[in-house]
Amino acid sequence: MARVRVRYGRIALLPASTSVAAVGASALLDRFAQVVHAAMAPIGVRAVVSALRSSHVLERMGALRHPYLAEVRARGLFFGAEFVAGEAPATALVAEVVERMVARGFLLNRIGRAGNILKLRPPMPFGIDHADLLMDALEAVLAEIPLDA
Repeated sequence: MARVRVRYGRIALLPASTSVAAVGASALLDRFAQVVHAAMAPIGVRAVVSALRSSHVLERMGALRHPYLAEVRARGLFFGAEFVAGEAPATALVAEVVERMVARGFLLNRIGRAGNILKLRPPMPFGIDHADLLMDALEAVLAEIPLDA
């Protein structure tokens, strides 16, 4: 068996001088593994839930139908929808979408050089029911804005 000594940020494994030290070190390492496992288990569950939320929002965004919607992108819980009118960025449309969504109580913004990408960055306590509320409101706002906006 070995005992563990931490020195200058490094872990050194040294031979245990007695069997009691070896048993103590083994018990300590077992307890450490239990604590790490217990701490990491909820993170794994949160990662799975986050992936489900992310894929649900991306699926709903991909189902959006608008003549100016060019592309939908996502990374984790960060989402973007790019709007282009022909070859020109649809900056005015995205600005109007942001204003109307903020008026409905949703916080989102626009990004990109031309400001034609709708940026959705939901908070961490964001469930699938919240995603549905957001996407339903976005669909309604896109339907009510005239195309010449």
